[in-house]
Amino acid sequence: MANQPWNPAIAISAELQPGETVRWTGRPTFFPMFLTHLMSFVFGIIFAAFGGGPVIPVAKAIIAGESPEGIWPALFSAVFFAIGCLIIAKALVDTVATRWTAYAVTDRRVLIISNLIRKRVLSFGPSAINAVDVSENSGGSGTVVFRHEITKSSDGDGTLKMAFIGIEDVGNAAREIERLRLSGQPAYSANGRDHR
Repeated sequence: MANQPWNPAIAISAELQPGETVRWTGRPTFFPMFLTHLMSFVFGIIFAAFGGGPVIPVAKAIIAGESPEGIWPALFSAVFFAIGCLIIAKALVDTVATRWTAYAVTDRRVLIISNLIRKRVLSFGPSAINAVDVSENSGGSGTVVFRHEITKSSDGDGTLKMAFIGIEDVGNAAREIERLRLSGQPAYSANGRDHR
């Protein structure tokens, strides 16, 4: 039996818990996803080009059966070349995965499901939503960021954003994410008592 084409509705349905209701679904589009990873492509190319300069003559000499000169600088540069290639590969995989990615907001969580090489499911409950930042184009498409994470590295702190990228009806997605976020917060009256 031949494999069926990937169906986002079936992929979302397979992840639902008993009693969980879908409030919104969508998919990313290629060009906004590409723009999101553009700087990764640029840095990857710079690293690969910087590291590739000394590596190429040594590789050519080895292929030709000659004794290479400057092998130690080439080995050091190969590290930069490999890092550059890995950065490019990750950005490329993330961009190509657009076709096999689905987004959903349910009454319990936000889901990002992708299935390019292997299935990957990211799930965020109401308490994990710490932002609802919307970038909307004139046609109603755009991106909604729903989580900012601070990442620490030797170069300093950075921010990782979780988002629905390049979706068609960004306004509805943002409303449902905000509704979900508020469902996880206590409702207080004027006297400060929790009425949930």
